[in-house]
Amino acid sequence: MTTDMIIVFGLAIIAIVLFISEKLRSDIVGLVILTSLACFKVIDVETAFAGFSNSATLTVLAMFVLSEAVAKSGMLDKLKELVLQFSKDSFFRCSAALMVCSGVLSMFINNTAIVALSIPVVIEICREKGWSASRILMPISFASMFGGVCTLIGTSTNLLANDIIVKNGMKAFSMFDFFREGLIFFIVGLGYLFVVQRFIPQRKSDESLEEQYEMKSYLFKVKVLEDAPLVGKYVYDLAVTDDLNFEVLAKTTGSTRDAIKVGDELKVRSDVETLQEIQESEKFEIIHYGDNHVDQNTKEEDLIEAIISPHSNLDGAKLSNIELFEEFNAKVVAVRQRKGLVRARFNNIRLRSGDSILLFIEKSKKSALRSTHNFVIFQAPNKSLQRRDKIPLVLATLCFVVLSAAFNIFPILLASFIGIIILLLFNALKISEVYKAINWQVIFLLAGLLALGEAMVESGGADYIATQLNDGLHGKSNVVIAGAFFALSSFLTAFMSNNASVALLTPIGVYSANYLGVDSRELLLAVMFGASISIFTPIGYQTNMMVYNIGQYKFRDFFIVGMPLTLIYIALAGFVFS
Repeated sequence: MTTDMIIVFGLAIIAIVLFISEKLRSDIVGLVILTSLACFKVIDVETAFAGFSNSATLTVLAMFVLSEAVAKSGMLDKLKELVLQFSKDSFFRCSAALMVCSGVLSMFINNTAIVALSIPVVIEICREKGWSASRILMPISFASMFGGVCTLIGTSTNLLANDIIVKNGMKAFSMFDFFREGLIFFIVGLGYLFVVQRFIPQRKSDESLEEQYEMKSYLFKVKVLEDAPLVGKYVYDLAVTDDLNFEVLAKTTGSTRDAIKVGDELKVRSDVETLQEIQESEKFEIIHYGDNHVDQNTKEEDLIEAIISPHSNLDGAKLSNIELFEEFNAKVVAVRQRKGLVRARFNNIRLRSGDSILLFIEKSKKSALRSTHNFVIFQAPNKSLQRRDKIPLVLATLCFVVLSAAFNIFPILLASFIGIIILLLFNALKISEVYKAINWQVIFLLAGLLALGEAMVESGGADYIATQLNDGLHGKSNVVIAGAFFALSSFLTAFMSNNASVALLTPIGVYSANYLGVDSRELLLAVMFGASISIFTPIGYQTNMMVYNIGQYKFRDFFIVGMPLTLIYIALAGFVFS
């Protein structure tokens, strides 16, 4: 084993540990990888940073922008209306239509964007009909993953793998090269979901946000009396009062931005123990909300739930460092993370993708909060801000991009940017929205992973691992080999980035195919599909993390529902890719 191989394997192991532990954001890990490879001279500087100008990276960037055009057009809200007409109050018909739509749209639009746009639609439908959203959200996430494997642009994983195989001298995949295989997985997956959907636990979808976050003893209203220490102060200057341990969320009389005066009523957050102190202080009068904590001055719409979106700029940030009040007049009431619900002393919490935050926010600021792309807001979008007149143009542009690439009129990268220019020229998108739509965390991660894949080949690491795998799989049937690579890719992705799994396994698959005497393209498809359909943990894919908290799922729910299908897929991969 050479020195370069040791360095590459060492960096790969460090990256895997960091991905699993989440000690660093994934984009920072990507930057650490590529700069380390250049510093140790495993690859030259130009090669290390080539990922930023790589066609796969730029195509993923373009897909984010095209997905933003779909969001701004209100296309999915229009789709919701059609789904409701089709379902006719039937839960099965509605959920089936939503799964099919999610899967089909994810073939051509970033599936993370599809799920982000679908969540408010699902929540609104379930509230209208009295259904449990948990029985629809997980299937929609899974269906988007099934659809994403059908085309080259369905997921960034496919684009990344395609770039790596081209650099290894293989012919690039075209738009629909593996559509037949993807459709088989898509149909089998949907069929499975139709059967098991009824066994997915129902999770209290009819509860209010205050009930879901168990805030009954934490939110109440007080009236300011004489000699109260808050008189003359401003809500935006207050976190915790000097002598009472409660946080002021808002004024419910007058303007929140006016100074507090005697007689004002304040909405506050605290714990049960503090309630007695406040009552005994004779400086505040407790006013209870009643059973649902809502009064005539404060409507429930002021209390909203937001989830940290995949690859958000807030991933890894301390809650105390986020200026939510300064930007959006919003204050944090509670946080739900994987480890549980936090209702007090959470300023030093580090946010992670998938965390849910309960916010008290001014109505006028909701649209601004949604537009940051850092949050997925679980309320119906503002129809007045949608550009429904642009829906035909957006659809036509997407068709142009897909068909141009499919029939080799233009390369997918060029077709995508032509589409973006069309959308800009006809005002379906604003240039400011283009910049906001780009998910830079994904871009930096892809650049780092492309460098790692290149180093794996140049150092001889891919060849070395392939040789070791050959010892274990030599003499086995093509069915077993394909199933083994699908399983390896799926299990790796269950605990780290899907793109990282592909970056590690694609060059290994190229060399392993040569050693094992199997079709390299089929083996690589097994790797790509396994990375894109990792469904037995909530952290296996971005869309799973998006629905994890809002659906109030348990970790075991994903394992119980996803593991049987994973085993079916491993067997299916063996036959489809052999």
